[in-house]
Amino acid sequence: FKKIASVMECADEKEELREKVFYLQNKIVKQQNIINTLIKKLEAVSEFRKNIDDKEKALVADIIGHDTSNFRRSIIINVGKKQGVSVDDVVVFGSALAGRVSAVGNSLSRVKLITDPSSNVPSRLLKSRVQGIVQGKAQKTCVMKYVPRQETVKEGDNVVSSGIEGIFPKSVYIGHIIEVEESGTKLFKDIKLEPRIDFSKIEHVSVIRKILNHQ
Repeated sequence: FKKIASVMECADEKEELREKVFYLQNKIVKQQNIINTLIKKLEAVSEFRKNIDDKEKALVADIIGHDTSNFRRSIIINVGKKQGVSVDDVVVFGSALAGRVSAVGNSLSRVKLITDPSSNVPSRLLKSRVQGIVQGKAQKTCVMKYVPRQETVKEGDNVVSSGIEGIFPKSVYIGHIIEVEESGTKLFKDIKLEPRIDFSKIEHVSVIRKILNHQ
């Protein structure tokens, strides 16, 4: 009986140790996830601050929701009026353009992404400086409109914001050209663009608050 009791006691101790190891492993994984998230945030903010203007101030925000509509593309972030966010504040991820704030609550905001069909970003080709408008397609791609057919546009050409109209800053990276079609009967080229950001993979963004707007 003593041997049986001893074996049972050892079995209980092993089970208790297994539970402790399991708990510690889960805790380590959780801590690693937090560390990786913070590293990604730091990398994104550092990349953006290389080109930040003195009149702008970036605020890091977590993405807490996505628009599930087939016709709209937007995200919900966990900052709002309390943090100094306003409608039309520009939103970026790293050095690339994500969109702009379209609605603001006390502690939450909606961001209209550049892939939304109602999003129009004044833009230009990085090398040739030809101007156009980048519009969303409710998918993972955008189109660049109003580029005259006589202009030379190649797949792989980079597109940046032009800064015209005053909402979006100048020279923020938008994406690159993946397809160019032209017809002799059309005044403008049909240009398809792939955004620099894969919105399905990011967890946070930076909101550019204009200091002059929040004083």
